Amino acid sequence: MPFLSLSLNNFRNLKNDKIDLSSKEVYFVGENGQGKSNILEALYYSAYGASFRTHVDTQLIKQGTDGFSISTLYQQEGGSVQKIDVAYKDGIKHIEKNEKRIQDRKELVNTIPCVLFCHDDMQFATGEPECRRFFLDQSLTMFDPLYIDDMRNYKKVLKNRNQLLKDKSYDMLGIYDVQLAKNGLEIQKKRKNAVFQFNQIFGKLYEDISGICGVSI
Repeated sequence: MPFLSLSLNNFRNLKNDKIDLSSKEVYFVGENGQGKSNILEALYYSAYGASFRTHVDTQLIKQGTDGFSISTLYQQEGGSVQKIDVAYKDGIKHIEKNEKRIQDRKELVNTIPCVLFCHDDMQFATGEPECRRFFLDQSLTMFDPLYIDDMRNYKKVLKNRNQLLKDKSYDMLGIYDVQLAKNGLEIQKKRKNAVFQFNQIFGKLYEDISGICGVSI
């Protein structure tokens, strides 16, 4: 496992733990409710600066405490070791990479290319289209650093456009429509290319496992 170690303090039900992850394969075994998923969530948080289970950081704080911290050591392919520290307290998130503060979470994505697979990911095949868009968006952020900016710009323009409609102020609506279409087309183009690239691999793997050929998404 590229993660070498994980240190936690007041994260979910984990009070003050340090875990050695330097083995090639690591397994977490225990009864329900002991914190196995919380460990995976903490590793994911180190990679993305956010949880895959909630958008509310206060829910991650151990009951009876006022904040949490996560520290990980991660070994990249070239052998260099990166140290990521995340702390959350009083509504403020503080992230450091090699003891230097990170202002933008996309720096984490470029440092730790982390992919999560859990039972909820079955929604990719059976759930709403939003689940598939999330999968594509998450994958694209690891291969295209500018994709995060594309998504942010789109959401910003959409928010401003919706505010104009709410205020019944239509003077600049045309300008926002053009910006929204431009940003949306760029995102759509990158998603379409991602699906094409994915199908080059997925079809062959599915055929090897199931014996069924010609399957694509």
